[in-house]
Amino acid sequence: MMKGTVKEKIIEIAKKLFKEEGFVNTYVKQIAAKANVSIGTLYYHFPQGKLSIFQEIGNASTSDYTPKLRKYGYSIENDYDSIMDALNDLILALIRIHGEERDFILAIHAELFSKLDEYLKIKKDIAIQEQMKAQIELFLKPFRELITKFPKEGLALDGKEIQVFNVVDILIHRYTFINSTFGTEEEFVKMMTRIVLALLKPDNQ
Repeated sequence: MMKGTVKEKIIEIAKKLFKEEGFVNTYVKQIAAKANVSIGTLYYHFPQGKLSIFQEIGNASTSDYTPKLRKYGYSIENDYDSIMDALNDLILALIRIHGEERDFILAIHAELFSKLDEYLKIKKDIAIQEQMKAQIELFLKPFRELITKFPKEGLALDGKEIQVFNVVDILIHRYTFINSTFGTEEEFVKMMTRIVLALLKPDNQ
C-alpha cells in the first residue's frame, strides 16, 4: 500500500471520528484501529498525533483550488463572453466546494462553541496565522486571474484582499448552512456576482 493511500485513509477515518465523537473525545488509538494501521505508522505520518491530523485537514482547504473548481465546471481557460458569466461559474463552483465539507464543518463548529477552552489550547499549537494567509492567497487566485483576463473592466484586488476574502467566504458559508435566507441558488449567485464586482471596482468609480 502506498504511503499516500495510508495517509489519506487516516485522515478520512479521523474526519469521521471528529464529526461523530468530537475532536476532544477522539483518541489516536481509535483512529489507528479504525484505519487498520499501527500507532507507529500513524505517528510516522502525523508526528503530533491527532493535532497534526487536524492541521492537515485544515491545510487541505488551502490547497490549490484549480482542480476543485474544474470539478464543478469553472476554469479560467473557459471561453467566457463576459466577466459576469465567469464570476457566476466561479461563485457556483465555490458553493459546491464549501458544500463538500458542510457536515464536518458543522460538527467542528458545534464542538468549538461547547468546549471553547480546549480549542483555545489547541489553537496555540497550530500556525493559524500562516495557514490563514495561505488560504486567503489561494482563495483569491481565481479572482486575480479574472482581473487579468478582463483588463478592460478596470478592476483591482490590491489592498482589498482581506475585505474580498471575508465578504465572499462568509456569505458563501452562510448560504451553505442556512441557504433559505438568500432565496434560490440562482438568486444568491447573481447577488454574489454583483457584490464581488462592486468590491473590485476602484474606490473612485
